[in-house]
Amino acid sequence: MRFCHVLGLVSAITACGGSEFTLRGSDAGTTTDGANGKDSSSADAKPEAARGCTAGSFPTFTDACTNDLSCIYKLHQINCCGSKEAIGLNHDEFTPFDTAEAAWEASCPSCSCPPAATVAQDGTMGNPTNLKVTCQKTGGAMIGVCRTTFN
Repeated sequence: MRFCHVLGLVSAITACGGSEFTLRGSDAGTTTDGANGKDSSSADAKPEAARGCTAGSFPTFTDACTNDLSCIYKLHQINCCGSKEAIGLNHDEFTPFDTAEAAWEASCPSCSCPPAATVAQDGTMGNPTNLKVTCQKTGGAMIGVCRTTFN
């Protein structure tokens, strides 16, 4: 089984010192920008697990935090098998993320492969019931970023 890992990448630093991220594909040409999702009957189709969703780019969400209570995690579908990535977000992004994720998942083709284990932002994998999200600060900063882990 092929697993197409997608990482939440920091794309911009906000004025208050937090950051925002955009999800982008990172394996075998799989992208979340609609470049894949080809019909499996075409000669150049990607393996099922490598097919991405076709809703265009996934929106950007704020992951800035002041403490662990500022953070939540959400699950983002990363391929047609239904594999998920756990994303750390600012708690104010709860409803906007859910709205965007519902549209995203509706655009994902379905394929016959089983989903891989959920992946956290630090690369660890596991069952979502064991996820943790924390506000990670560096160098005595007042503002940190929400990040997920299974450790």
